[in-house]
Amino acid sequence: MSDTPPNLPSPPPCRDCKVGLELGFLIDRTHGGLLVARWCSGVPQSSWMSGEVKLGQAKLGIKTVTYRCPKCFRLESFAPPSPDHE
Repeated sequence: MSDTPPNLPSPPPCRDCKVGLELGFLIDRTHGGLLVARWCSGVPQSSWMSGEVKLGQAKLGIKTVTYRCPKCFRLESFAPPSPDHE
């Protein structure tokens, strides 16, 4: 079984170096632990209770996948569709 998330195309080449990118992810540190970063549409709506983003917006976010170029170290993030967001 592969660790690659479903619905994710094979790694794209780097736009600058044309080298294959390495699959990875960005970590979002919270008070309760570590999470994978999420992409949310629109602009953040602040809340006195949850901070920079309303919880409703965060719940609608799509987990991101990030690729890294081993030559120039460029990062490219994608928000592929998931079964929860199709």
